[in-house]
Amino acid sequence: MASATDFIFTFGSDLTDPNVMGTGAVSGTVTGRIVGLTDNATSSAQSVFIDSFSPNAGASVPVDARLWFSQFENSFTVQNGVITSAVFHADNDFSASLDRLYINVPIYGAGGTNYASVGSNNSTSVWNNQGLFGITFTRIDTAVPEPATWMMMLIGFGAIGFAARRSRVRALGLA
Repeated sequence: MASATDFIFTFGSDLTDPNVMGTGAVSGTVTGRIVGLTDNATSSAQSVFIDSFSPNAGASVPVDARLWFSQFENSFTVQNGVITSAVFHADNDFSASLDRLYINVPIYGAGGTNYASVGSNNSTSVWNNQGLFGITFTRIDTAVPEPATWMMMLIGFGAIGFAARRSRVRALGLA
């Protein structure tokens, strides 16, 4: 059975790339979360949050890019807890700030584009064309109890309930 897996992502600008220079890209980083991927499968994220956007301190974050107006691509492949393939593209085209998030979107040449602009009408962005090499994914380990743990916990609750009932019956003198 495949399990749900969540990740943190981080990427920064590559201001040495000629496609990036002079475009509004600034030195900075974007950090966020990808929620609800299926391990050992290709799936769509349930949510893709931008948690911080360093170039614009006034940006309204966290924000879920999955709720933006235009959803173009949302595909992540996870193998043994590692993202091996990713393409995500969302635009908030009808907002005043024209927010955008691209993860490994093929725009310039062989490398995919990682791009984010939040709260700045695309005048300030974090951008690199390094594809999956230009973004870091870190798995968020969430503790999910094993079935045997659930069983032992239920047996424990049952034993406590039985003991409480038995002591109440004794207290009433009905034993």
